[in-house]
Amino acid sequence: MSAKVDDGAQMMNREYMQSFCILKASRIPNLQRIVDYLKDYCFAHAIVSGRGKGKVYIT
Repeated sequence: MSAKVDDGAQMMNREYMQSFCILKASRIPNLQRIVDYLKDYCFAHAIVSGRGKGKVYIT
């Protein structure tokens, strides 16, 4: 599981030019910071979630 989380953080760093890191001692707050960043990014760029008529703006 730890390897998948680390891979995800590395992908985020490449795709969004950030410097996220996941430390074992503070994994939950680190992941929360990534989720908050993605939520803000999606809201700022009007990215929607869902398929078809059920699309909603991520807020």
